[in-house]
Parts: sequence; structure tokens; C-alpha cells
Amino acid sequence: LFTSLEERLIAGFEEITQFYSAHKHAPVNDAEGDIFERIYATRLSRFQSNAQLSELVVSMDTFGVLVNRN
Repeated sequence: LFTSLEERLIAGFEEITQFYSAHKHAPVNDAEGDIFERIYATRLSRFQSNAQLSELVVSMDTFGVLVNRN
């Protein structure tokens, strides 16, 4: 079982993988980009820079976005 915080983090990572699946690239924080892509990019950056967060979702990282920094 997961805490409510962990469930929210997992759901957020699932949104990142759904974005990747739909667009075939990791989200990018570009000032001209879509607001949701920018949100996902910021979120992904937090996962990439925090080992504890990465550990929570690494089993769901089917696209390798945690290690591939675009």
C-alpha cells in the first residue's frame, strides 16, 4: 500500500509516461510550449534529481525518462 502522497506522485509520473507515449519524447520546459508539457517537464526534473522519488516510480519507467535527460 502507498501513502496518499506516494499515490499522487505515482499518478504524476503516469501522466509523464502518457505524454511520452503520445508525443514520442520526454516533456520539455519551453516558454513557447504547452503549459501541461511544461508542468510535466518540471515534474520529471524533480523525479530525475531526487533519488527517493525516482526509486518510487522506477519500475514504471518503461521509456527510460528517469535516466534520459533531453
